[in-house]
Amino acid sequence: MRRIHATKEGEELEARLSGEQMMLLEKVLSNFDSKAEIQWRHILEHLAQTGDAQE
Repeated sequence: MRRIHATKEGEELEARLSGEQMMLLEKVLSNFDSKAEIQWRHILEHLAQTGDAQE
């Protein structure tokens, strides 16, 4: 398996974009009940596990 590492500038860009994505996600989830966030987290956990299984 190959591992790649971002440059310092790449890490800063990733952090900024991740922050913007989190703000958008929070805004969207605020339109739903508390179950929506729990379900979203379960979906992400499942995707992470599925991704690991495919490697």
